[in-house]
Amino acid sequence: MMNESGLNLDNESQDFNWSTLNKIDHEEFVSDKHEDIGKTCYKLAKMHYDKSDLILAEKYFKKSLELSNMPQDVFTIFKMLGFLVRIHSEKEENGLAVEYVKQSEELVENLTTILGSLNAEYFYNLGIVKNYKGEFEEARKNFELAFQKSKEEN
Repeated sequence: MMNESGLNLDNESQDFNWSTLNKIDHEEFVSDKHEDIGKTCYKLAKMHYDKSDLILAEKYFKKSLELSNMPQDVFTIFKMLGFLVRIHSEKEENGLAVEYVKQSEELVENLTTILGSLNAEYFYNLGIVKNYKGEFEEARKNFELAFQKSKEEN
């Protein structure tokens, strides 16, 4: 079916050709284009998440994670893991949600070596992980520390 602009709106035409994206070899293709593809996948994932299309959001978040680089993308990686936790929680796939919580926890633990000093963003992310784990009092304490640090940093 065509719309007024002449674009084909058939369901088949809306499916993304994942084979093209899967051909990207992470080790060989480290360039500006590689970074752009990762950012684009993140934006598409966020858009689909906002539209409640959890299936496509998950696919794009996972592809963006594959294209992310440590340590420069550490906070973006953390955000994507958070989205994946929420997606799997909303889909009632608790086992997968727990796996992403564990990955988030490991990432926060590694932040201390990546950052050098513990800044507001560290305590905020630690609060997020504690919240995922149901440790709400610890989460609140870390959010308060993040707030204090952000006032000091600014």
